[in-house]
Amino acid sequence: MTIEIIDTVCPVDAWCYPAFVAIYNHIVQSRNIMELNNRLIADERSRTGPKLSAWFKWQYVNDTFVLRQRTGFYSDLCFDGRVLEVKYHSFVAPDRRRTIHIEN
Repeated sequence: MTIEIIDTVCPVDAWCYPAFVAIYNHIVQSRNIMELNNRLIADERSRTGPKLSAWFKWQYVNDTFVLRQRTGFYSDLCFDGRVLEVKYHSFVAPDRRRTIHIEN
């Protein structure tokens, strides 16, 4: 995985920085893009207050995760450019099958 921070987080309000850190932590803890997607969905569902998507918009382009910042709280508009990109070198988790040898 390669994380490229392209631009700074604009201070829309006091909560955009903790939201960015939460997303960044999910990125660092994920082994692949599918796990990152599952973590972000679980986070969105479990939050009782504002969601991470209130400040940021993310999308997946091939094997790249792209994060953009909204211009305001739950705004449909985003700032020009991307805040960060994460390039996963493998799209999904490696094969987790085990080979079992049975000796007679």
